[in-house]
Amino acid sequence: MVVIRGVSAREVFDSRKEKTIYVSVKTNNGIFFASAPNGKSKGKHEAKSYRQSLEEDIKTLKKFSDYFSAEKIEEFDDLRRIEDIVNGHIGANSLFALQSAVLKAMAEEQKKEIWELINPNAKKFPRLVGNCIGGGKHSQTGKKPDFQEFLLIPELNLSESFKMNKEIKKKLGFELKKTDDKFSGKKTDEDAWQTSLNEREILEKINNFKIPVGVDVASSSFYKRKNYHYENPMITRNKEEQLEYISNLIRNFNLFYIEYVPSGDWHIFGEDKHQVSWRLAQFKDQEEAESCLLNFYLKIRD
Repeated sequence: MVVIRGVSAREVFDSRKEKTIYVSVKTNNGIFFASAPNGKSKGKHEAKSYRQSLEEDIKTLKKFSDYFSAEKIEEFDDLRRIEDIVNGHIGANSLFALQSAVLKAMAEEQKKEIWELINPNAKKFPRLVGNCIGGGKHSQTGKKPDFQEFLLIPELNLSESFKMNKEIKKKLGFELKKTDDKFSGKKTDEDAWQTSLNEREILEKINNFKIPVGVDVASSSFYKRKNYHYENPMITRNKEEQLEYISNLIRNFNLFYIEYVPSGDWHIFGEDKHQVSWRLAQFKDQEEAESCLLNFYLKIRD
């Protein structure tokens, strides 16, 4: 059992040198810390990072410190009580950092990894995802891929996955140097290669390495007025055309994972556990989509 005895917070800089929140939680097992990452792209329905500002959230958490003193946390679902206490008083980034620090305390107390607390029925360690080539809002070049991240997802243990990601990323750098006239060897703010190639050209190169691949489309960054406005090459797709295009990419490049939830259009792609085929589901609203996504994710990862 984790007993919360106090909460504090302060301002730190993340890997992009941007300000973010850093929360410390004092418990019966020691003091645990966590910070919140800042995403580069923002979705239409994304929760606000801070209620009013980072500084105000820090003050609020300090004021609320005594409110947590009676809380005893034993399992993952107990985090809802923390949400109830701060509901409407802090933003999503602050809540994430707070709950992450508590999860670390729980993991230490129960001698488990955090992922085991989130999904007690999981049989495997989560697979590492390596961001090898970046585009969209992560890239600062003029001509660039419209998709935000191209991901390597090897099915190996921790050390072997890290080694493979590093080796393939290095080889991709040499490939880009040979085939992309505008390639300068620079990287994005997430340490992925910057290139002027488009998403299909990139996927063709990655597929040569025979490794499971994922893509973060981040389509909200080029979704405007109910259409998807690509710049590399310049083309506009409506909702139906966009879905067909994404479906074709999945089939043609055998994508293992794709993060694709455009603003206002609730769809989820996923790999069917039993039939090993890709399916597309459409939902009436955000709540239904998120509920299905959570259940689906837990199901295929068990």
